[in-house]
Amino acid sequence: MARGEKDLMGRMLVWLCLAGGLGVPVQARDTRLVLRLGEAPSKPGATALLPQADSLRADDAAPWYEKAAKALPSGAKSEDLRQWSDTPLDELPLQQVEQTLQPYIEGLQCVAKATRCQQCTWPAWKPGTTFAYEKEYRTLAFAVALWARLEIAQGRYEGAELALQTGFAMVRQLGDGPSLMQALIAAAIGSVMCQEVEQWLQQDDAPNLLSALTALPRPFVDMEKAIARETQAGGQGLANKLLQKAARAQLKQAHDRTRLLGKRLDSRLAVLRCVEALRAYAASHEGSLPRQLGDIEGFSAPEDPVSGKPFTYTWTESMTVLESEVPKAGGKVDRTRYEIVVTK
Repeated sequence: MARGEKDLMGRMLVWLCLAGGLGVPVQARDTRLVLRLGEAPSKPGATALLPQADSLRADDAAPWYEKAAKALPSGAKSEDLRQWSDTPLDELPLQQVEQTLQPYIEGLQCVAKATRCQQCTWPAWKPGTTFAYEKEYRTLAFAVALWARLEIAQGRYEGAELALQTGFAMVRQLGDGPSLMQALIAAAIGSVMCQEVEQWLQQDDAPNLLSALTALPRPFVDMEKAIARETQAGGQGLANKLLQKAARAQLKQAHDRTRLLGKRLDSRLAVLRCVEALRAYAASHEGSLPRQLGDIEGFSAPEDPVSGKPFTYTWTESMTVLESEVPKAGGKVDRTRYEIVVTK
């Protein structure tokens, strides 16, 4: 195996221990959601998490992504954008956040244009190398997430919808690139955007996202296709040079973890569908939550993509818990767990 390919495989294994490639260590945590009594939208599809097909332009997204990367301010640091990711919305320093985002406006505009293109023709990938603007795409993702959070905090749901669509469409386009690393970063961006969906559904007057979440494609990032594309692109390179037993085992470890990360994102999106079904149920039942998911009329609870089993739903008088199993090949960090309460 060439030195460059060894270095790339080593980086991939390190990043697989992080947030799917964003460089943020992931820690298992229980998420408490306080739901307000939002109703399901009267018109299915009134709110969407991906740009609608009829809104897309006959253009190529890849040049717009390059423009976005080049438009980032000098010395841009994702830490500056991430510092409010755990701040409650009612404590978010709105003016300070707006000032932080100001230098990123041009880049955000370019990303928004990229995600409204009908196609995305990424440059060919050379085995043993990273793809261009890898760091810049991570920074842009955090800028999009902070944009969404700011809009939600101000109750501007049309703007928040635009930001979420930009983030989730970025995930789809990156996930369809020729490099497996792009798919890893795409899955990580998807998880970041899910955090902002969590903020949305806890607001008093936020439209219900059940239809929008149900309409999302599955798998959201197709890791099997990403693995196949990279293997094919490798030709006589990385894939065929890893014939030695130890190297082959290392590659399998990376691919298995990659598959789990893709399913973990799908699991999170699926459980958020359940949460929005619960929010709609509570809105029509005086704030009460059902004793089991099967009690929600017209809602078919999805199975957990990681385990292939139903999500565990535990009802008590004070709150309910919705969670997935810890996968055999993973740990607690790979499961989703929401503690849910309803306030009137």
